[in-house]
Parts: sequence; structure tokens; C-alpha cells
Amino acid sequence: MAFNLHKNGSPEGTSESNSKFDLSKNVAATGGTVVDRKRSNLLIYIVIGLLTVAGTAWYLLSNRGVPIEKTGAVSATSDTVETPAMSAKSTGAIDEVEKVVSAGSEKVSSQDEKAVNKIPAQFASGASSFNNLDKRIVNDIIAYLVNNSSARLEVFGYASSEGSVAVNQSISQARADAFKNYLIAKSVKADRIKATGNGIANPIASNDTESGRRKNRRVEVRLN
Repeated sequence: MAFNLHKNGSPEGTSESNSKFDLSKNVAATGGTVVDRKRSNLLIYIVIGLLTVAGTAWYLLSNRGVPIEKTGAVSATSDTVETPAMSAKSTGAIDEVEKVVSAGSEKVSSQDEKAVNKIPAQFASGASSFNNLDKRIVNDIIAYLVNNSSARLEVFGYASSEGSVAVNQSISQARADAFKNYLIAKSVKADRIKATGNGIANPIASNDTESGRRKNRRVEVRLN
């Protein structure tokens, strides 16, 4: 039995030839695609590298300016920020001022208590019992005597010009004694109080009017 190899191989040869041609063509196409991909990847790497370099340069440049800004901020605020030494100095100055003011206030208060006459009580006409008592002044007197053990108190009694001089003198003394006894009842020692009647001397208002005479019927106190 015989076969026509040439006949049957011709198509196969043609097919093989075509297959070889097609294979080389496909290989060429595949090789071009790989090259294009490599080029694309290379470009991407280059772009990424450039961006990295640019970002690093920007970061370094921006950080280089920070110390300058901080230095400027410190110098700008250095004139207004209060240091501990300044604060201590200011506090010391305030304390000194307060001491001076306090000392001045105490001196004025002491002078007022010792030099200024005070009128704690007033009296009706012909009476030796006071009808008007200023308890605030009384409390101040007692507090001063308690806080100053060496202090002494003078009580002066006065009368208006009504009646005779002798009667007014007697009434003024009785008024001074009445106020002294009142303070003794408030626990002030008798030997710290001196009571003196001054009659119609040293009027503080006119004796020509009833309101003036009412003011003159009084006791005054002086702290020594």
C-alpha cells in the first residue's frame, strides 16, 4: 500500500511554514510590548525620584526658616514678658507703698484719737444725766483704753450760759463725773479717767439760741 507523502506533506509544509512565520511575528510583537513596558516603568521611576528629591528639598528649606521665626518671636516678646526678678521687684515696691500708706493711716488715726475732742454725750437743761449718748464714740474710747494700757482719758463737762456761773460750774462738773462713772461701769479703771467741769467756757455754738445752748450742754473727751 502506497501513500503520497509529498501531497499530504505539502499542506502540512505550507501550514508549518505559515506557522513559523506567524510565530516569529508574534515573538516580535511580544518583544516590542516588553520594551514599551520597561520604558514606561523607567519613566515612572524617574518621575517618582524627581518628586522625592523636590519634596526633600522643600522640607529642608522650610525647616531652615523655623529657627529664624522663633528667634524673632522671642525677641519681639522679650520686651513685654515679666521676668521673675521684675515681678519680685514690683511686689517689693507695692509692699513698701502699702507699708507707707498703712503707717500714715495709723499715725493720722492716732493723732485724731489723742488731739481731737470728741463729744460722746449731751444733756438737757439743768440735768446731769445725759439724754443723748453716742455709743460708737464710747466703744472707740473703751477699745483704745484696752489696747493702750498706758493711755489716760480726760473728760470735760460744759454748760450753757443759762443761770449763774456757780450753778453752771457745778452742773458741768456733775456732767463730767456722770460720764466718768458710766465708763467705770464699762470696766474702765477710775484712775485712768480724769473728770473736770469747765462751766460755760469754750462754747461750740451760740448761747443766744436754744439749738446752740443744747449743743453747749455736753461732755468732751480727750485721750492722752
